[in-house]
Amino acid sequence: MEQIKLLSIASLLHDVGKFIERSGIEKSTHSKLGKEFLSQIEGLDKNIAKLVGAHHNPEELEDEELKKLAHIIQIGDWLSSTERIETSINISEKRQFQGTISIFEEVFNDPKKIKPYEETKKYFPDKLSFNRETIFPRESLQNLENNYKKNYESFLSEFAYAIKETVETKISIATLLSTLEKYFWAVPSATYWEGNKNYPDISLFDHSKITSAISVSLYLGVLKNCDNESLKLFKENIKNKKNLEEIILTLIHGDFSGIQNFITNITSKLAAKSLKGRSLGLVFMQRFIAEHILKNLNLDLQNLIYAGGGHFYILAYPEVEEKIAEIKKDINKEFLEHFGLDLYLAIGITPITLGDFLENKIGEVFRKSSEDISKEKSKKFQDIDYSLLFEPKGTGGRVEVCEICGKEGNLTSYEGHKLCEDCDSFVKLAEYIKEAQQKGFFNVKDVKEMLPILKNIETLVEEYAITFQNNSEKLLPVFQIPTGFPLDREGRILSFDELGIKAEERTGTNKLGIFKADVDNLGQIITDGLSSFGITFARISALSRQMSMFFEGYINNLTQNDERFKDNIYLIYSGGDDTFAIGSWDRIIEYAQRVYEDFREFTAKNPNITMSASVVITAPHSSVRRILRESENKLEQAKDFTFNRFNHTKNAINIFGETLMWDVKDFENEFGHAIKLSQEINENILKRSSNDKIEGRSQLQKIKEIILKAYENFLEEKPNTPEIVSSLWRLRYFWMRNFIDEEEWQFINDPETKNGSVRFYQKINSILEKEIFNMDNYNKLSSPRLGEILTALRISELQTREKKNKEE
Repeated sequence: MEQIKLLSIASLLHDVGKFIERSGIEKSTHSKLGKEFLSQIEGLDKNIAKLVGAHHNPEELEDEELKKLAHIIQIGDWLSSTERIETSINISEKRQFQGTISIFEEVFNDPKKIKPYEETKKYFPDKLSFNRETIFPRESLQNLENNYKKNYESFLSEFAYAIKETVETKISIATLLSTLEKYFWAVPSATYWEGNKNYPDISLFDHSKITSAISVSLYLGVLKNCDNESLKLFKENIKNKKNLEEIILTLIHGDFSGIQNFITNITSKLAAKSLKGRSLGLVFMQRFIAEHILKNLNLDLQNLIYAGGGHFYILAYPEVEEKIAEIKKDINKEFLEHFGLDLYLAIGITPITLGDFLENKIGEVFRKSSEDISKEKSKKFQDIDYSLLFEPKGTGGRVEVCEICGKEGNLTSYEGHKLCEDCDSFVKLAEYIKEAQQKGFFNVKDVKEMLPILKNIETLVEEYAITFQNNSEKLLPVFQIPTGFPLDREGRILSFDELGIKAEERTGTNKLGIFKADVDNLGQIITDGLSSFGITFARISALSRQMSMFFEGYINNLTQNDERFKDNIYLIYSGGDDTFAIGSWDRIIEYAQRVYEDFREFTAKNPNITMSASVVITAPHSSVRRILRESENKLEQAKDFTFNRFNHTKNAINIFGETLMWDVKDFENEFGHAIKLSQEINENILKRSSNDKIEGRSQLQKIKEIILKAYENFLEEKPNTPEIVSSLWRLRYFWMRNFIDEEEWQFINDPETKNGSVRFYQKINSILEKEIFNMDNYNKLSSPRLGEILTALRISELQTREKKNKEE
């Protein structure tokens, strides 16, 4: 076996004994348990077991080459382990049976006020899947001992297959890496025990992956020609913190700019498939280009720290600038040829010193990387021949153009539409991945042949599963991609028009909803949020991987399996830290609320980790380019809005042009409150007008007119003008006369009443007394604002139109 592959596998497995000991096997050191376990795997190179057994004491090995590799693994382990936090807090749970604490517990929190283990949100160390029961953290973990034993039996068979395939062939370690992620994702890498009181906040998978990435990069770089004596000196420098300015690694940061232009550069022809295909194409481009760089640097997938949201980060050895510059030039030349100026790949290379590891400066490395990328993006296509940028394109005159993007050239026919090569490939890619969703896996060669832009890209893997429960006959590495296709009974992808019709059958309103959301201040969370606990590669890997588990795994699972959303919502994109979906308008509103609530639960309800979003309601035949840009603009409005009264910024949603808070402290969120309020309005109007729907609708219109007038005055900062007071007074009077019976009047001052009509009356009263007259006794965070009621009225209006059945 090649030395580099031997090092790669052994460094990945150096702590496998920590998993083995939890299965109930006789106690021993984890290095000894790991060595014994690997020695029993049939056909496995015995040198792997020797390296794992000696990674804490390389000198016990006699073979000089093996000893060198063991020293490098030990160095990688040391540098990766800088994330460990020592604590004096007692942990009653036995160290063998602890779960991994959610990394979100630590964001912008003070380590001096660290929570006791029992009070933290932790992951149950089961086999990884993307359902809520598995990946959502919880306070109480039960039956861990039996679960570890059960998982060990399952791990044995899958591991034997994965390691055999990795060793016997020249392919990537991807299958082995996915197997370790499946079983190690929630197993703590460092557990609390007397004499080494480590806080169990980093998983065994993240620690193992980063150890391997560091070890391989050192072997190919600064330690390539070192003998064992030189390696001992290097280790002494680490122990004594010497030569801290020595550059030992580099961080390669790829950033795709122009994504918004690339996605929206389409007409309404084949809009659903085209949007989905383009977003999938972008996902494949960012992943496969990252793999192309890895392969050209003789690295593997453990060195891909993160890929998602239009970015990728690769941990590599120094002196890669020349090769990266050549790769970047070739890729951007292809981008220019296929997509014009819409898409560009910026790549930054940031050096990493020994001191960055030992003095907790990895956050500075990522911050500098972002700064370098910003400068790079300001000089787009600087390395491309100017003649390619400015020479005339096309033939001019009256020629046929692509019906989706408007490009000239060789056109093909798809479902009666004339499409260019790229647009044709994107709509076909959507169909292909729909089939992959049903099979559970896809072939990389198929995708590359389908997308001309990838024809010269070298990849590491032949086939990928799209979930850890893949349906293939063989074990495949996992690459999470957003599927979430709405289908009819025959398995055909529904169009936007058909999604509008489904909404009309339920509500009487034929409209679509567009939901766009992303995490607030993610860059700051990475560079500053973990600084108190120590920003390390393992900690960043843990945070980014868990974000990906939610956006790439859980949201996909939710969209496909929740009966409200399945076949009603098109998950256009979800990955990194953002999501974008189009569907029936009523389901999109429910979806927005569900995604936010689940995100807060997944991130341990940390008040420092929030999400902003927009919902745009539109006709199915609206201009796709316009509504996508409107959706983006409304998202920016949500992020820019400040609720001065609560000192609350971001963490908001813009709907119907009104920005509402998700939540403030422990109070109910405004958006969820507006949804509930619309239900109360509907119940009262429909209940009182059951024999006359027209009257009910006219009453709703009357209410909306009154409150719109009040709202206009309020926005003009005239809260105490006669107009707004009069409007709200009329609204209260109108509601009281039409919707509150004489027997209900007795509950009018009862704050605990469950009567819907009275409750709505009290809400109107609350606005009068709080917003207009500033009465202190009604200054409650949970009382509604004008925009909240306006949003509720607009939802009610859409929900109470006369429904049309399918025959009509």
